[in-house]
Amino acid sequence: MKWQHFSHNVPSAVSMPFLDANGRLVTLDQFRERSNLVLCFSHGLECQDCQQLVEQFLARSQELGFVDAQVLIVQPSEVTGKSALPLPLHLVWDREGAAQRKFRAWIRQPMARDAILVIILDRYGAPQAACSVPHGAEGKLVAETLEYLTFIAIQCPE
Repeated sequence: MKWQHFSHNVPSAVSMPFLDANGRLVTLDQFRERSNLVLCFSHGLECQDCQQLVEQFLARSQELGFVDAQVLIVQPSEVTGKSALPLPLHLVWDREGAAQRKFRAWIRQPMARDAILVIILDRYGAPQAACSVPHGAEGKLVAETLEYLTFIAIQCPE
C-alpha cells in the first residue's frame, strides 16, 4: 500500500461534524488531546469488503488500545442502516460527504472514486499519514495502520 506522509507544518484537521447511530453529533474535537484517531471512509457496513475491514479492526481492538487510538468508521450519508460498534470503533455518518471531500483534497496521488480512504491523526489532530485503497484490496490496511499508530505512540510529544 502506498501511504502519504505529512510534514510537521501541516495544520491540524478541522473538526468536521459526523452523526452517530442515535443522531448525535460527533466531532474530531471530542478526541483531541485524548486519542490518536483513524478516519476510515467506508462504503457502509452492507458492503462485504467494508464489513471485513471493520471485523479486522475489531479483532485488533486491544492493540488499538495500546496505542491510544480510536477508529471512526465513516459511512456515506445515503447508507441508512443504524447500528453501533464496540469501542474503540465508532460508526458515524458523513453528512453529504463533506468530510470525505475535505480529506480527499489532502491526497496527492490519484484515487479511485470507490476507494476506501484512511486518514491517521495524532492526538492533537495533526495528520500523520493517509492511504487510499481500491475497493477489495484492503488486505494489509489494518496491520499497516497499526504500524503507523505504534510509531506515533513512541514519538516524543514535543
